[in-house]
Amino acid sequence: MIQFKTMTAIPEDVADYTICSIDMGFAKTQATVGLAFHLPRSEAWNKFDSTPPESSFGDALKLLKDWLLNPNQTSLKGRILILEAPLSRAFSDQECPCHRDVELRRNYFKDGKLKSPKGWFYGAGACMSLAAFTMLEFLQSLSFLDSGEMHLHLIEGFYSKHSAEGGDIKHTHTSVANHLLHETLKSPPPKLHFPRSECGRPLRSLSQELMGDLIPSILLRRELQLIDLHSTPSH
Repeated sequence: MIQFKTMTAIPEDVADYTICSIDMGFAKTQATVGLAFHLPRSEAWNKFDSTPPESSFGDALKLLKDWLLNPNQTSLKGRILILEAPLSRAFSDQECPCHRDVELRRNYFKDGKLKSPKGWFYGAGACMSLAAFTMLEFLQSLSFLDSGEMHLHLIEGFYSKHSAEGGDIKHTHTSVANHLLHETLKSPPPKLHFPRSECGRPLRSLSQELMGDLIPSILLRRELQLIDLHSTPSH
C-alpha cells in the first residue's frame, strides 16, 4: 500500500530524493503525457534516459510502475511524485464546486483580457482531475505493494501557459514536466503554495478513499511565485 504524504517545504537535500514529474494527459490513443525523472548520482538506470518525448497514458503508468520498482531506491531519502493536475477540490456552502485561489490569478491574460486559466471542476481541469485520480488509483492497486507500505510525497504542479505579459508560452508536455522538475531541484528550493478555496471552506482531497484528508501543496511555475495569490481575484 502507498501512503501518500505532502511536503510543507522542499528540503535542502532534495537532490538526494528520487523524483518523477508528470505533465498529465488523458487521451485514447495520442501520446499526451510528459515525464521527467531525477535519480541521485549514486543511481543509474538507462530506461529513464531513453524516456520518449511524450507517452500515452497507459505507457506512462508502466513507466511510473517501473520507477517505483527500481531496486536501487531502497537507500534513498524518499520518493517525490509531482503531478501537473488538480489534486484538491473546493466547494461552497451549497455544495457547489468553486475555484481554488491558485486558479483565480490576476496576472493571467488571454487576448488582452484577464482570464482564469483553468478550474479543477470544468474543461481541462476536470479532465486532468480524473486522469490524476485514475493514476493514483492505479498506484494503489499495484500488487507488489501488498507486502508492505511505501511512502510517496505528492506535490501538485501548476504550470499555466498564459504569461503575465499576454500571449501563450510555447511548451510541450515533456518541457512542462522538465520545468517543474528543474524548479524542484533549484537552490535555494522554491516555496510551496498551500491552496485555499475562494468560498472560504476547507478544501477536500481529490479522493478520500485514496488519499484520506491529504491536501498536497502546490509547486508553481517560477514566474507565478512572484504574484500574491491571496489578493482579491478579478472575475
